[in-house]
Amino acid sequence: MMSLGTLNPHFQMEDKCIAVINGVPRRFLGRTRDKHRRLLFDADDGTRLDLSDIEMLEMQQRGDLRLLTAIEALAYSNESKRIRVTLDVFNQQDEVERAKYEAYCAETMRKSAYCQGWEDAGRPSRTPPKMATVLAKVAEAIGDKHPPSPRHALRWVSDWIEGGCVPDAVVPQILNRGNRTDRLELQRELLTKIVEEEYLVDTRPSGVAVHRAVKATFAEHNKPLPEGQKLRCPSLNAVYAEIRRIDAYTLDYCREGPREANRRNRPVASGPVADRHNDVWEIDHTKVNAIAVDEVSRKPIGRPWVTVILDRATRMCVGFFVTFAPPGTWGVMECLAMALLPKEDALARVKGLSAPWPCFGGPKVIVPDRGKEFRSLTFVEAVARLGARVEYAPALKAWYKGRIERFIQTLSRHVFERVEGTTFANWFLRNKESIPEKVARTTLTELNEHVTRYIVNVYHRRSHRSLGSSPLRAYEESVARHGMRPPLGPDQVAVLTSPPSWRKLQRTGIRYELVDYIDKDGVLADLSVHPLWRFVQFRPDRRDVSTGHFLDPRDGVWKVARAAGRWRERLRGVSLEMHLRLRAIQRENPEIFGDDEEGYEAAAAEFDARIKKGMAQKGLKNRERAKAAWKKARRRLESEEPSFDEATSGQDISEGIFGASDGETPPEGGHVNAPAPLADAEVQPAPKRKRKSKPAPEPVAKAPATEGNDAGSSDEDGIDFDALVRGKIHRNE
Repeated sequence: MMSLGTLNPHFQMEDKCIAVINGVPRRFLGRTRDKHRRLLFDADDGTRLDLSDIEMLEMQQRGDLRLLTAIEALAYSNESKRIRVTLDVFNQQDEVERAKYEAYCAETMRKSAYCQGWEDAGRPSRTPPKMATVLAKVAEAIGDKHPPSPRHALRWVSDWIEGGCVPDAVVPQILNRGNRTDRLELQRELLTKIVEEEYLVDTRPSGVAVHRAVKATFAEHNKPLPEGQKLRCPSLNAVYAEIRRIDAYTLDYCREGPREANRRNRPVASGPVADRHNDVWEIDHTKVNAIAVDEVSRKPIGRPWVTVILDRATRMCVGFFVTFAPPGTWGVMECLAMALLPKEDALARVKGLSAPWPCFGGPKVIVPDRGKEFRSLTFVEAVARLGARVEYAPALKAWYKGRIERFIQTLSRHVFERVEGTTFANWFLRNKESIPEKVARTTLTELNEHVTRYIVNVYHRRSHRSLGSSPLRAYEESVARHGMRPPLGPDQVAVLTSPPSWRKLQRTGIRYELVDYIDKDGVLADLSVHPLWRFVQFRPDRRDVSTGHFLDPRDGVWKVARAAGRWRERLRGVSLEMHLRLRAIQRENPEIFGDDEEGYEAAAAEFDARIKKGMAQKGLKNRERAKAAWKKARRRLESEEPSFDEATSGQDISEGIFGASDGETPPEGGHVNAPAPLADAEVQPAPKRKRKSKPAPEPVAKAPATEGNDAGSSDEDGIDFDALVRGKIHRNE
């Protein structure tokens, strides 16, 4: 800010103008009578403040002092505290409000024309004869066929001068007309107290219950008072009006709790912001709202999971991973590996896709939630080796990483809910006539292609409302401004995202889960004979367990090791997750599979057979469900009326009404024979009520061998891998 010490201003202040000084409204009284002639301001509490002209200018430039306009001063001095109507109070987006705005604007311009005509005439004396001359000239100039009377125009001129000679000073104040006094002024204090005590509680009583309490309290209050001093009990509408006076946050806080009040009423914000690309990444995963099918049999498997990483500053999707496995470290590492590397391989897997995807490199901060997969040692160590840090989002505060939450919703709406077999995020949007498992046609590979095409062709190129441009353009501009660090190589990323383990060197190399790994340069053989380097750190490849990396303690370089013997071909293309799962089945069933290579093959065959049985049995269950639904629909067509009995319907109805027990008609007023006195009969115990036996279930038609009919298959949600691993597998199944 420029220095104001060399200035010597002298302000001409209007009488009784108002200035807000440090948040306190103060009225200008005049200048002091001494030689300094300082500006004197008075506040409502009686305190006075005197300032020099240069001090006032400095405070105004700092924002500590603000002079109110004439309209603001009128609103401040208004004793009724009603908001003065100006042209800014109308919502021009609403048709009714816009019509009011146009009418008020036309009347305001008409009044301003007459007031301005009085100004142009040299401000003649405000008398009716002088004003009539001005009105005639202005009416002829503007073509007003119905000019105002001189006395009416004089009131306009008074408002014009008092409001600072601006059009807002003569805006019609019709909306402020009427009696605005409180009809329940005497009852207000007691009514407010009862409503706050009875309605603002966590039991959430209704307004009717509160009104009952109001009537009881007012009756108790009026009991000792004479007839003329008793208070009239407010009506039910008055109670509801008092409830509406309470702000929404207080209502939710007292009736629903602080958490619900914050969720409903807190200001909506976008969370922390980032200034450049690869500064902050957000990561999260969700279940896909669609059923995917098997690549070969085309039978439904279930709903996959998708893990996504989004760049906070540019909204670019830097990586994703779709899998049937539930959220875990393996899926997070796959997604992180895709985010770190260039996307040429991902784009090459989609035919006919030539759009760019220029995201690669590592972040400075990565923001996950508090899931166990994000708190694992593998994830934390991988992020630390990237030179970044993990910043966990606060519990129950999804807005802290709201960009990734919103992107997942967009991805679900535009991709997952548009494929065949979608389950929809909103239950009410589901088709009640078709089962998603029956209409599903999309495989996991096709789902990956759909996601890639949407991200590259649509999302990255579409204008983002918060950015003001597309995410791709924002990313390119950020790269041009800040540059980019060189990415890691594929081997470095493979080592970084693989789970670490320490292994003792054997003469056969590194043994990891039944598999021996060796290197072609003989480094492992040299290390095995050295007494200090018998243990090395080994990381198997996540996607291809036939290869791995070990850390050479002599130079600190990660080197490649491959599976030895027949294991190399057997494990080629097998993921680490599948390998560990088969090893778990083999360990838990040693009497069947043993602990050798043949047992491993048998465990893999058993695992594949269980998956095929589970999928076939699931299709059988769906077919049987449809069969049962058809039987139920046919039952509804059967008549529920009782069968027609011809003998019963042929009897005269009078016999049932007037007929005696022995066939004779009794005389009027008596019985045929006097009834004999009843003997005291022995009271028999009430018979026990027999529970209705359930009908035996109908035998299910035996399915073909291709569909599978194993009674011990998995449930509808898929194969229970944990039960398969922990339970014992018997050959007689």
